[in-house]
Amino acid sequence: MVLEVLPSSLYRSPNIEVLLKNSASSIIYKSLPQSLVNKKMYLSSVAILLIVKGEQAIKDYDGVDLVVKENEMVILPKDLYIVSDFVINNKKFEAVLFFIDDLLIKKFSLVSSITLNKIKFKNKAKKTKTPTRVNKYIHSLREIYQGSTNSKALLEIKILEFLLLLEIHEKSKVLISNLINPVEKRNIKDFMEDNCLENLKLIDYATLTGRSVSTFNREFKRIYGTTPKQWLIKKRLNKAHELLSNTSLNVTQVSMEVGYENVSHFIQAYKKIYKVTPKDTQFSKNKW
Repeated sequence: MVLEVLPSSLYRSPNIEVLLKNSASSIIYKSLPQSLVNKKMYLSSVAILLIVKGEQAIKDYDGVDLVVKENEMVILPKDLYIVSDFVINNKKFEAVLFFIDDLLIKKFSLVSSITLNKIKFKNKAKKTKTPTRVNKYIHSLREIYQGSTNSKALLEIKILEFLLLLEIHEKSKVLISNLINPVEKRNIKDFMEDNCLENLKLIDYATLTGRSVSTFNREFKRIYGTTPKQWLIKKRLNKAHELLSNTSLNVTQVSMEVGYENVSHFIQAYKKIYKVTPKDTQFSKNKW
């Protein structure tokens, strides 16, 4: 499975309609004609998900399972790594997503009545029923801005309006506090062992574990006694050798399974370690 970084990867999807956007914030309508399972996603901005039809099952890195159903919504903190299933209902899945960058979060905090220092942050996704007035608001957005010319200024106004409307209905402030929830540091060893075969860059691993690249490198070397790059190459190629020797997967399939999108790069790296090509390994297996 390929990890999708949201919202940027959504802009290339044929199943979404961008109502308004700038570089890191956007309002998106998503529609699927069929169910999708095991979609791996990383949120580079805070996301607010509102389900119009169908349901979305969400599992985060810490094993928290959440099913967001029709007319329910959830605020997902920035830097969250999730695996999702999208389930259609009456032949369709529909949702509206708000992605909100740090600048807009700061602007919202200036006009919000939330007393932030009294909120205990938990860095967890939490769902609630979508208030009727909020439902009407998101439907009106699509009616008004569908196919319109994009406006960054208008996007900022509409997102702040949406957040303030949501604040009115969210008396406990627990849900909306996730907007500014700081990411927690994750155990590097556990995370790397679980995700070493993903097609991720060093900066992705650092971000997903709640660290800067320099801090991640330093802590990684203290744990493993080597660099992340060297460790990842060894882990991925060891797994590739195992798959080539014991399964019927072809070279391209094995390359994808161990996190290489470029097959030529995979073949070169494999040959450097094992002194033979991946096909040679397969041939040797079949010979016996």
